[in-house]
Amino acid sequence: MTKQAVLALRQFHRSTGAVRNAIEQCQYLAALGYQVTLLAEKTAPELLQEARAEWVKVWKWPIKGKWRRLWFNLCVQRWLKKNPVDVFISHGDALSNDVLVLHNCLHLHHERVGTPLSDAAFFHERMLRAAGYRLLIANSCMMKQDIVKRFGIDESKIEVFYQGVDLNRFNYHQHDLKRAQGRARLKIEDDLFCIGLVTSGDFKKRNVALFLSIAGQVIQRVKRPLRFVVAGKTADLASFKRQAAALGLGDQILFVEPQDEVDRLYHALDLHLYPALLEEYGRVIPESLACGLPVLASQWVGATELMQDYPLSPLPSHELEVWVDRVVAFCEQDALQRDAVSAGLRIAQHYSQDKQFAAMVALIEQRDHQ
Repeated sequence: MTKQAVLALRQFHRSTGAVRNAIEQCQYLAALGYQVTLLAEKTAPELLQEARAEWVKVWKWPIKGKWRRLWFNLCVQRWLKKNPVDVFISHGDALSNDVLVLHNCLHLHHERVGTPLSDAAFFHERMLRAAGYRLLIANSCMMKQDIVKRFGIDESKIEVFYQGVDLNRFNYHQHDLKRAQGRARLKIEDDLFCIGLVTSGDFKKRNVALFLSIAGQVIQRVKRPLRFVVAGKTADLASFKRQAAALGLGDQILFVEPQDEVDRLYHALDLHLYPALLEEYGRVIPESLACGLPVLASQWVGATELMQDYPLSPLPSHELEVWVDRVVAFCEQDALQRDAVSAGLRIAQHYSQDKQFAAMVALIEQRDHQ
């Protein structure tokens, strides 16, 4: 009889980091011979096909707020009681007596970014303090440390699992061709040194304001011609364009929507500058490295934990001058640029999805002993 694996995630229709994580887990489970079912309010056919999963629709509570989350959890629990399940993985939207995957540290986000505490925080806290799960998976050691300190959870119940990078999609093969394609789409000449920040959204969390401030000073100190790119979506784009104009960036800055073929964008850039105030993981970091794109990131980005002995060490603060000095030095040192490319490719190989598949198998087996 085929083993049954079930994942619960309210929203499965956009290619966010959380959805990419869920797809990766579905693929791992399918490869292990499980029939995979996804419980979600909404999904996209192409994402469902990629995940190799069947979809069970959970009807959405019509009013936003905590009742929508409580209703989703109630529906999931009812479904679980009626159906045989061998592995159940909740992606933070339902209580779990098996595996719980945490994507966000909502309280830490509130403290670091300064935005109001999310209305999901009450359920987040309830879910963690219930401690009914056999295994809690965190995206990074930074997340694990915050959970242990904030909620007093036993460290032995928490495992850090770094999301794997898909080397079939993100790789250095045909770099020159992909670079030319990416630059053609952006309408950026090949001789320009291009620095970018790539994200799906939340410009405040990813610190786009600091990125623009860095750009405004770097163009004054670097002699070579530069371009800057911010890829992502925000409702407050006009304010960031005003900041760019005030800094004198003019046509040296491009704001573009999230890219379907984001790998071409990585190849088009010469440096990925990521000064996020907080990023519990940051899938864009290993993806960039796999494409041969050097990364200078904030130490508050979980994925920088992968970057041991990397020539561009993550920066612990958000002091403008420190970032500017590091970017200027990188732009002027060809040897450093080459070293960063080579080191990044090695890191990506070490954390490929193939390598992480074995780590996920070990976690699934480990939960049986919790």
